[in-house]
Amino acid sequence: MVAPAPGWPEVWAGLQPRLAGRAVAVYNAEFDLRLLRQSLARHALPDVLEPSTFFCLMLLYAQFRAEWDASRRSYRWHSLETARRQAGLPYPNAHRARDDAFLARALLQHMASSA
Repeated sequence: MVAPAPGWPEVWAGLQPRLAGRAVAVYNAEFDLRLLRQSLARHALPDVLEPSTFFCLMLLYAQFRAEWDASRRSYRWHSLETARRQAGLPYPNAHRARDDAFLARALLQHMASSA
């Protein structure tokens, strides 16, 4: 299914300019940033990622939902699918990048409209 797809260097060449200088919302940003960095290192590409431009929707949703987790001493984290159900969003979570991106955007819009 992915055999004819471009490799990471080609994907990164198109993606990096789109990320540069923008605020980037990511559900579980720590995880995704780690994987992006691993991919860059594996292909000996310079790590030009600015972590301060990424913000974590998972942590933002945890604050929005405000369910305290005493054992972690922080707000309870929710999977993207759980957040979808709790927010009553109609988007399916198919664990595919495009679907997850649309769902994450819808969740951000839901939080913004509820504030």
